[in-house]
Amino acid sequence: MNETSTAELLEEIREAATRGGDASIFISEAYLSWYWSGDDWKVNLHGYAGLDRRNRRIFHEMLDLRHRRGWCDEDLCELARELASHL
Repeated sequence: MNETSTAELLEEIREAATRGGDASIFISEAYLSWYWSGDDWKVNLHGYAGLDRRNRRIFHEMLDLRHRRGWCDEDLCELARELASHL
């Protein structure tokens, strides 16, 4: 199985978070909670139960983003700001 590149994963997160529906809201809130610390960004993990297989994979890989080769905080922050503007 080929590992998704960091850039591809960020694009998958962006697409999942902007597609619309409950899964998009969960992915957006989960990413923001993961990226930024503090009480403003807590996510209710109950929404995980409603994710399909693809979104569950995206969620799991998102949690490991800072442990992947080629990650760049500037790219992670840019995505966080974009997702925050949609909520």
